[in-house]
Amino acid sequence: SQSSNYFENNTLIKYDLFAVSNHYGELEYGHYDANCLNFTDGQWYNFNDKKVELIEDNNPDIIVTKNAYVLFYRQKKMENYEFLGNIGQGMSGKVYKVKHKKENKFYAIKKLNFNEINEKERIAIQDEVNLLKQLKHPNIVTYKDSFFDEENCLNIVMVFCEMGDMYTKIRKQKGEYFPEETILLWIDS
Repeated sequence: SQSSNYFENNTLIKYDLFAVSNHYGELEYGHYDANCLNFTDGQWYNFNDKKVELIEDNNPDIIVTKNAYVLFYRQKKMENYEFLGNIGQGMSGKVYKVKHKKENKFYAIKKLNFNEINEKERIAIQDEVNLLKQLKHPNIVTYKDSFFDEENCLNIVMVFCEMGDMYTKIRKQKGEYFPEETILLWIDS
């Protein structure tokens, strides 16, 4: 992958190239095409007027040529987090406790490997992320961000719940009711 570095407030910020717009010909006339990274399969493709073609071996000499007109980069967001440990695992991914290096806050990252799931599951996950972005309620864990990393994993960043989630608390009760005082404390907080 092609990357670039930038300093912001004496902090190194890393970026990955994900698209290149190419121009062929003169300024008054000419032809454009684009080379773009597919985040789902990790491959580069050339988009021309009539066809889309795979760029063999992700060849950097073909991705960025002398005809490159505009280059598009995205920040490597994973570099913002320090991984503190695995806190859970599901059928399609793992959940990690992380600390945001600049904010000095804790978050949970749900890491889903898009190489190991089918198209139907990918669409369902993307729908889930879109829903999480819209939900704003004090009793729902807050969505922060989502991004793909170099391993083609979708990382969903959520606020970390220090006391755990409700599902785990209910399971630990093993059929016993919660004391009324506990429920009232949860409602008031």
